[in-house]
Amino acid sequence: MATTKKETAKTINTEVKAAEDEKKDYLNEEVEMMLHKDDGRYKEDIVVILNGTALVVPRGEKVKIKRKYANIIEQSLGQQAKTAARISNLAGKE
Repeated sequence: MATTKKETAKTINTEVKAAEDEKKDYLNEEVEMMLHKDDGRYKEDIVVILNGTALVVPRGEKVKIKRKYANIIEQSLGQQAKTAARISNLAGKE
């Protein structure tokens, strides 16, 4: 029996909804993270804000946080490393 356009659309919508739910579940999984701490530049806790929700992540201790916040922290640290490398590279060319 042939399927109608409505049945096909309903099936696609169900599959999309399931994929979105799976992604939400993945981003809300708790992951363990420990941020570097020293007595200089890296002594303050990190504040992460996502869609108006703030989370304070302490440095120097293992914590469990949702993956969506961990991703933001990892991206930020990666960008800081790239910036430092770029500055170092530019300083060496002078």
